[in-house]
Amino acid sequence: MKSRGEIFVMRKTTIAFLIIFLSMMMSFSAFADDTDRQQTTSPVIECGHSRKQPESVETGPENPAIEEANRMLEDLYANETDQEIKNMAIDASMTSIFGITRDVGTQLKSNHGTLFTIGRYSQNPDYFKNSTYMVISKDMSYGLTTNDLIVVTSNSDEGNFEKLQLVYSAAQELKQITTDMCDQDKAAYIHDYICDRLDYDNAFGDRNLAEAFCDGLGVCNDYVGLFYLFGTYCGLNVENELGYVSEPVQAYHAWNKVEIDGEWKALDVTWDDTTGTKDYFLLNENAFETSRVLFAGNFNEVKEQVAAVCAPNR
Repeated sequence: MKSRGEIFVMRKTTIAFLIIFLSMMMSFSAFADDTDRQQTTSPVIECGHSRKQPESVETGPENPAIEEANRMLEDLYANETDQEIKNMAIDASMTSIFGITRDVGTQLKSNHGTLFTIGRYSQNPDYFKNSTYMVISKDMSYGLTTNDLIVVTSNSDEGNFEKLQLVYSAAQELKQITTDMCDQDKAAYIHDYICDRLDYDNAFGDRNLAEAFCDGLGVCNDYVGLFYLFGTYCGLNVENELGYVSEPVQAYHAWNKVEIDGEWKALDVTWDDTTGTKDYFLLNENAFETSRVLFAGNFNEVKEQVAAVCAPNR
């Protein structure tokens, strides 16, 4: 049986051990908290996308406008059948408004400033013709790897959020008005709406689709993009055509095709607006074959064709 002195010493030793143990645990917890904070705030860059770090972005996901913009864009492109093109369009718009895509925070920084990486996609030649209907697509560029297309932008402007809201409101109104119309009447209504909304002005060729809509000034890409955007949103099957007018001189141009009662028809909203007619509305699918040349081939071939004929006049 232990004496009182021995029991007292044992109790002091046990208490001292507990104090040391608790101190060590508290130090480890503080270290872990510091490590977590460092991992949260330090940018971790991956090729194409960076991992989500909302705490390090001023316009992070806590901004309700980001959630609202994503909702509007998802709805605007709900009828796009090519998922990759849909993703590119939504990501391009989100990045150009907020500097982030739908699911990432901090983006790539370079010696030339901040570059917002939109995403990594396949080298699909349809990128060129389908980029005409991205709501926000100004100042976009890309890099090529062996197999991928990496799209980046150096421009972001939260003022574009209000323009997106106006485009979305117009799309909703058109959908409500045309909901009971046949395909031909629906196409005609949207065609006339765009002609009334826009005036052709080549001086503003670098505007994005939302800017063109809000300012009422645009070029062929804007007419084509708006007809696609509003047409598909209202239930039409629309495709974009991209190439050049072969006569009287080679000049870059874009126009649409739309399916009416199971038959594809060609239309050029730009030329109808500039001529004040409907001479280029719902023509035979092959009506433009003698006067226009479509870009064709793989990604690099189409890229070279676009660069060769892209001129100030569209």
